[in-house]
Amino acid sequence: MSDRLKELEKLIRDNMDDDTIVLTENTLFEEIEGWDSMEQVNLISMIEEFYQFKFNVSEMTAMSCAKSVGDMTSIIAAKLD
Repeated sequence: MSDRLKELEKLIRDNMDDDTIVLTENTLFEEIEGWDSMEQVNLISMIEEFYQFKFNVSEMTAMSCAKSVGDMTSIIAAKLD
């Protein structure tokens, strides 16, 4: 498991208040019990705080439309590189 995937897993566990969540790059957000668009917005905010950056408009749109954990980790990686 990559470091970014581990970090995102921890943030999602914190966001959902569920330490049993296990993620892969292929995990779809819709597969996470209780996940909805508000959880996605909360997660994006947590990611910005964790990495201490702000997404621009196009990145925010991509993050909001991300369907899988892999989609989101790719966007984060591009932002950090």
